[in-house]
Amino acid sequence: LGNYATERKVSMYAATEEIGLGEHLDSRYTDRLQRFKRWMDGVRQQCAQNDPIAALRSMVMDIDYENWLRQNSSSEKAADYRMSNVWFLIEALKNTLEKDEEGGMTIEEAIGKLVLSDMLERQQEEEDGAEG
Repeated sequence: LGNYATERKVSMYAATEEIGLGEHLDSRYTDRLQRFKRWMDGVRQQCAQNDPIAALRSMVMDIDYENWLRQNSSSEKAADYRMSNVWFLIEALKNTLEKDEEGGMTIEEAIGKLVLSDMLERQQEEEDGAEG
């Protein structure tokens, strides 16, 4: 998929829908990729048209991320910590959306605002560390 997308100069996401991908991958893989893309498109649509926070929570549950963390973490405590980070991020996005006085902020804009805020905090911490 990556090689095909690079060759076509498109994202891997866009490449999953191209007919030519079938010439590079077995149909069982292209079918799975197309199903995944349709599922992601549904999540994106829910984020845009309905409650984006509910859509994100549902996405985390749909992929059974907590169970995956438990299977792949070094301990239950590590899995719990990682999962709490996911819920913290979703809660932070919820709070960012709720603070939007105009009410028109998209989930993408909320993510951008959180990323910018985090970058500014890290920069401030570095400056404070350099001064101290």
